[in-house]
Amino acid sequence: MRDERQDNGKLAIVAKPCDVHSIVALIQENQIHRNDVHIISFNCHGVVKDFGCDFNGDNLAAKCIKCETHKPLYFDKIFGEEKQTPKAGDASLEKNR
Repeated sequence: MRDERQDNGKLAIVAKPCDVHSIVALIQENQIHRNDVHIISFNCHGVVKDFGCDFNGDNLAAKCIKCETHKPLYFDKIFGEEKQTPKAGDASLEKNR
Protein backbone atom coordinates (compact mmCIF):
# COMPACT_ATOMS: atom_id res chain seq x y z
CA MET A 1 0.00 0.00 0.00
CA ARG A 2 1.23 3.46 -0.71
CA ASP A 3 1.60 6.01 2.08
CA GLU A 4 -0.78 8.50 0.44
CA ARG A 5 -3.87 6.33 0.98
CA GLN A 6 -6.36 7.30 3.62
CA ASP A 7 -6.55 5.14 6.72
CA ASN A 8 -9.99 3.56 6.30
CA GLY A 9 -9.13 0.33 8.08
CA LYS A 10 -8.08 -2.99 6.58
CA LEU A 11 -8.49 -3.95 2.96
CA ALA A 12 -10.33 -7.28 2.55
CA ILE A 13 -9.02 -9.51 -0.24
CA VAL A 14 -10.91 -12.60 -1.43
CA ALA A 15 -8.46 -14.99 -3.07
CA LYS A 16 -8.06 -18.58 -4.24
CA PRO A 17 -5.30 -20.49 -2.40
CA CYS A 18 -2.96 -20.16 -5.39
CA ASP A 19 -3.53 -16.38 -5.39
CA VAL A 20 -2.74 -16.19 -1.67
CA HIS A 21 0.84 -17.10 -2.67
CA SER A 22 1.02 -13.81 -4.60
CA ILE A 23 -0.33 -11.85 -1.64
CA VAL A 24 2.33 -13.42 0.59
CA ALA A 25 5.00 -12.44 -1.96
CA LEU A 26 3.77 -8.82 -1.87
CA ILE A 27 3.98 -8.87 1.93
CA GLN A 28 7.50 -10.32 1.83
CA GLU A 29 8.59 -7.63 -0.65
CA ASN A 30 7.11 -4.92 1.63
CA GLN A 31 4.66 -3.88 -1.10
CA ILE A 32 1.80 -4.30 1.37
CA HIS A 33 1.78 -4.72 5.14
CA ARG A 34 0.20 -7.83 6.65
CA ASN A 35 -1.63 -5.73 9.24
CA ASP A 36 -3.32 -3.73 6.45
CA VAL A 37 -5.04 -6.69 4.74
CA HIS A 38 -7.71 -9.18 5.77
CA ILE A 39 -7.31 -12.31 3.63
CA ILE A 40 -10.52 -14.22 2.93
CA SER A 41 -9.94 -17.52 1.20
CA PHE A 42 -11.57 -20.88 0.64
CA ASN A 43 -10.70 -24.49 0.00
CA CYS A 44 -10.35 -24.72 -3.77
CA HIS A 45 -11.25 -27.69 -5.93
CA GLY A 46 -10.16 -26.00 -9.18
CA VAL A 47 -11.88 -23.71 -11.66
CA VAL A 48 -13.46 -24.28 -15.08
CA LYS A 49 -11.92 -23.20 -18.40
CA ASP A 50 -14.82 -20.97 -19.44
CA PHE A 51 -17.94 -19.53 -17.87
CA GLY A 52 -20.98 -21.73 -18.32
CA CYS A 53 -19.04 -25.01 -18.33
CA ASP A 54 -19.92 -27.82 -15.96
CA PHE A 55 -17.36 -28.44 -13.23
CA ASN A 56 -15.68 -31.75 -14.07
CA GLY A 57 -12.29 -33.10 -15.07
CA ASP A 58 -12.80 -32.38 -18.78
CA ASN A 59 -13.53 -28.68 -18.18
CA LEU A 60 -10.86 -28.07 -15.53
CA ALA A 61 -8.64 -25.05 -16.22
CA ALA A 62 -5.09 -25.93 -17.29
CA LYS A 63 -3.58 -24.17 -14.27
CA CYS A 64 -5.57 -26.44 -11.93
CA ILE A 65 -4.55 -29.78 -13.43
CA LYS A 66 -1.21 -29.96 -11.61
CA CYS A 67 -2.02 -27.58 -8.74
CA GLU A 68 -1.42 -28.97 -5.27
CA THR A 69 -2.62 -25.92 -3.31
CA HIS A 70 -6.19 -26.77 -2.38
CA LYS A 71 -6.12 -25.22 1.07
CA PRO A 72 -4.68 -21.73 1.63
CA LEU A 73 -1.64 -21.54 3.90
CA TYR A 74 -2.34 -18.00 5.16
CA PHE A 75 -5.78 -16.51 5.77
CA ASP A 76 -7.87 -14.59 8.26
CA LYS A 77 -11.14 -16.29 7.31
CA ILE A 78 -11.64 -19.52 5.37
CA PHE A 79 -14.73 -21.01 3.76
CA GLY A 80 -15.61 -24.33 2.17
CA GLU A 81 -14.79 -27.92 2.82
CA GLU A 82 -11.78 -29.84 1.57
CA LYS A 83 -12.55 -32.04 -1.42
CA GLN A 84 -10.54 -33.67 -4.16
CA THR A 85 -10.09 -31.81 -7.43
CA PRO A 86 -11.71 -33.72 -10.30
CA LYS A 87 -9.21 -35.76 -12.29
CA ALA A 88 -8.57 -34.30 -15.73
CA GLY A 89 -9.39 -36.52 -18.67
CA ASP A 90 -6.63 -37.72 -20.99
CA ALA A 91 -7.60 -35.10 -23.61
CA SER A 92 -7.08 -32.27 -21.09
CA LEU A 93 -3.66 -33.61 -20.11
CA GLU A 94 -2.52 -33.90 -23.73
CA LYS A 95 -3.34 -30.22 -24.39
CA ASN A 96 -1.13 -29.08 -21.50
CA ARG A 97 2.11 -30.89 -22.30
